[in-house]
Amino acid sequence: MLSVTDRIRMLFTNPRDFWAQVAAEDTSLNAVYIGWVLWLAALPAVAGLLGSLWWVGRMAGMLSPYMTMGAGILVTSAVLGYATTIVLVALLSWIIKALCPSFQCSGNLVQATKTVAYAMTPVWLAGILLIIPPLGAVAVLVGALYAIYLTYLALPRTLECPEDKTIAFTAVIVVVAVVVNVVLQMIVSSLTLAGTSFSTPRF
Repeated sequence: MLSVTDRIRMLFTNPRDFWAQVAAEDTSLNAVYIGWVLWLAALPAVAGLLGSLWWVGRMAGMLSPYMTMGAGILVTSAVLGYATTIVLVALLSWIIKALCPSFQCSGNLVQATKTVAYAMTPVWLAGILLIIPPLGAVAVLVGALYAIYLTYLALPRTLECPEDKTIAFTAVIVVVAVVVNVVLQMIVSSLTLAGTSFSTPRF
């Protein structure tokens, strides 16, 4: 069984062998979520919160009446964003499993979840740089591009996808991921704005 550090190292240095080993692992959904997703997905949420609080702090002199409200909204947004990431992993895993027969792939929910969870790792690691928001945004974009490449490499191994179907399946997964993420972000924004209406100071 690979350690966490070995998994991260292999994802960036030898992804093909990494996926071959991960595909052969006998594991469970709980192990993937508890041992990987739950704590790695927290990295961008925490870093983004700290970075946002720092920027808000710089404006404290101009917007002092709103600082308590602003901090509360940022914390709420970070918690909702973290929860959204977990939901995104779960939804994508179910959708990928459901789409497998259409692309002549075979795989169960555990294999689909491993594919999503490990492929998203570069995005979560890049999210650490959200502590410096402008730099973090660029890093997350780069991480997302590498995540697409990792997905492409994973499909023939974790889901036994035929080589001639891999590109098309990867493209569909990317589109689905974008759509699901947009919908989830809209929900988070709506909830955050709803909270704002109850916490805005009255003058």
